[in-house]
Amino acid sequence: MKKIINLIVTAEENNLRIDVFINKKEKLISRTRIKNLILNKHLKLNDKIILNPSKKVLLDDRITLEIT
Repeated sequence: MKKIINLIVTAEENNLRIDVFINKKEKLISRTRIKNLILNKHLKLNDKIILNPSKKVLLDDRITLEIT
């Protein structure tokens, strides 16, 4: 089963690591799981695949995470 999560960064979340940001929004997904999804090319930041779990998010960034 595939699930797509779409998130947008707000002012309070500006400059968080992308894995921390997703973990705060989706509490049922562990940071380790998020990291593995990122490393396996399942995360897009503003429609661009990101491979770095420590990438910082900025205000109004659009994040799409595909959970497989």
